[in-house]
Amino acid sequence: MQFFPTQTPEEAVEFVADLKLGKDARGDDVRKRHVNQLLDLVGIPKQARTRAIGGSLAGGLVIRGLSGGERKRLALACAIAMKPKILFFVSN
Repeated sequence: MQFFPTQTPEEAVEFVADLKLGKDARGDDVRKRHVNQLLDLVGIPKQARTRAIGGSLAGGLVIRGLSGGERKRLALACAIAMKPKILFFVSN
């Protein structure tokens, strides 16, 4: 999964949830709580949630952000935010 380098993990999960599920009629507080629960579930630390995801920008600029493992866990959180009926996990 590709992320915008300047986006935070919270914004990434909220973006995916908004696209897939639409706005929740119960309000933004419920959605924010759900996003934080997902990030807790996959192990993204609280201090990393407000940091940029990081990566390469146009022009060769690089933003240092999340580690590779944190990015993988963020991709998992985004997949769970889509509320799939089945998830397949493959380990090497």
